[in-house]
Amino acid sequence: MRLKPFVRVCAMCAEKKNKHDLVRFCKTESGIVFAENGLGKGIYICKNCAKNLADQKTLCKAFRMKVSEKNANELLAKLKEI
Repeated sequence: MRLKPFVRVCAMCAEKKNKHDLVRFCKTESGIVFAENGLGKGIYICKNCAKNLADQKTLCKAFRMKVSEKNANELLAKLKEI
């Protein structure tokens, strides 16, 4: 039985938080997607920082890679639903 919670670090603010308080993104061949199953290389962003992701430039900074404009618009639309 696991007594400690799963702790991850937010890629934007570098704060340690419970895994369930973070949103996980994963890099795929089609770009960056929300990752629900945990497969592949991914990053975590806390919900406060996710609300502050305003444009393609901040997404590129968070993911440390180029994010296409189309992929950025899709991610930003999904983040507004959170």
